[in-house]
Amino acid sequence: MSSIKFSICVIDPVGYKFTHFLYDTIRYLCYSLEDAGYDCCINRNLLMNDRINIIVGLHLINDMSVVDQIIRYRNYIVLQTELVTDKVFQGAVSQEHLREVQLPVLRNARAVWTGIESSVAHLRELGVNARFILYGYNERMEEIRHKRHKDIDFLFFGSITRHRARMLGELKQKGGNVVTIFDDPYLYRNDLIARTRVNLSLNQGPDMVQFSGSRVIYLLNNRCIVVAERSAGQERFEKCFFHAPEDEWADLCLETVRRSDLDKVAEEFYEEFRKVRMSDYIKELLESSNL
Repeated sequence: MSSIKFSICVIDPVGYKFTHFLYDTIRYLCYSLEDAGYDCCINRNLLMNDRINIIVGLHLINDMSVVDQIIRYRNYIVLQTELVTDKVFQGAVSQEHLREVQLPVLRNARAVWTGIESSVAHLRELGVNARFILYGYNERMEEIRHKRHKDIDFLFFGSITRHRARMLGELKQKGGNVVTIFDDPYLYRNDLIARTRVNLSLNQGPDMVQFSGSRVIYLLNNRCIVVAERSAGQERFEKCFFHAPEDEWADLCLETVRRSDLDKVAEEFYEEFRKVRMSDYIKELLESSNL
């Protein structure tokens, strides 16, 4: 086992209800570091002196004293979970928050990792030492036990933007039995997934077409059938799920749910996905981050 030790510091403000949206990502990172031979633990709002701290949830910091505390540690990495483009720094509640909270922490980090490949160049333009972290298969995240009888045709979990509402509405109008959830903890979400024949993935909107990696990767890791709206950055995994452009997506959903060989297809997709093992890339990522 490597002598390097990590602690994932989850920013979890008092009264904030949605930190659990980050839990899958946090577990993937922790388990994959451990599988690669590193000691890793998970803490809530706590930095540890004897470990490299990985900050998750930077966009949730609402106290400047926390910013100063993190920067003084120096020995930290930021896992940037929010999208960054040339026009949008998602998660920044204001330009002041971006200028006084996020950018100082990002620029002083030993490394910044993001699972959104397109964000890397934009972060570097802002003076941030960004690297792409590839998520993939992890045996310990394979936790859903599928129901023998599946009574849900389609499931979408996530925020319902105007674009998504329109797309889901079209699928319903064409006869699709669609269930949607937003912020249900994974105990309830996973039971719904276990009951579902086809899981759905949609872009946030016409100008937000980045691959919904955290959603799709978790589903593929758990032998699920996914039909996704075609998105930017899906190429690495697109052999593992069905996908179509916006105007063909609803029809593909209906074609898929009617297939008699979904169990066989799900197993084929799962075996393809297993070839991308997240732990195999961790050491390479650490080396490129000078750790």
